[in-house]
Amino acid sequence: AHKKQLLHRGVCVFLFDTLGKLFVQQRSAQKHLFPLHWDCSLSGHVLLAEAPHDAAVRELHEELGVCVSRSQVKQLATFGFHEGEERMIVTFFVVRDFKGKIVPDAEEVARGEFWTLAKVKSELAKGKRLIHPCFRKALSLFLELDGRTREYVPLMKRSKTTKK
Repeated sequence: AHKKQLLHRGVCVFLFDTLGKLFVQQRSAQKHLFPLHWDCSLSGHVLLAEAPHDAAVRELHEELGVCVSRSQVKQLATFGFHEGEERMIVTFFVVRDFKGKIVPDAEEVARGEFWTLAKVKSELAKGKRLIHPCFRKALSLFLELDGRTREYVPLMKRSKTTKK
């Protein structure tokens, strides 16, 4: 699909921990497209006759060693992505309140870290790290859909103030 620049289906998943931090991964140096770029929690392809939702659950397990139920993986949006050899219709999912262990596949992932959304925005603004363009697009969409995303990201507790 990449060499022939064929339109194909993919998934993008944002995995948040219980503190609302987003797991981001640095792609392996062996990746054909965008090696060593920082990316969303995971991105992958949808297999023939596979539903995107099932692909997201499968890819979470294969790429990150994460086992979640289908109901924990919430679809947020679908968007087109065309960059270089990559031409995809991407279905974007979010998992919140993840408490388990992440065991990345070394062939897919060089390393991974949990970042606050503030750090993600800061890293994008600095422009010093290689950032996958699909991650940029997904993050932009996520931030635009702030009202819809509130159910996926824990809200900060508001401190109570008393008036005298």
